[in-house]
Amino acid sequence: MADENGNERDARLARIEKERENFRRDINLLRNAQILQNGAIKELGLHMDEAATQSEIADNAWRERGDTIDRQIEALVSAIGELVRRA
Repeated sequence: MADENGNERDARLARIEKERENFRRDINLLRNAQILQNGAIKELGLHMDEAATQSEIADNAWRERGDTIDRQIEALVSAIGELVRRA
């Protein structure tokens, strides 16, 4: 009888130890996943900063182009006005 109780206890202890190992493994996997997630978030932030910079550069280029077009239109209107006055 004592031998059976000892075997049951040993089996129960073995199951508990196995559960502890699984728990430790799961914790390590979660930690690694969190490290990867934090790295991905940081990388995404860098890409977002780069995209914002590129967007600002593009906006500035369009603004400059718009200013150039506005100046060209003003020059054409002025030239047409001068031609009309001469005619």
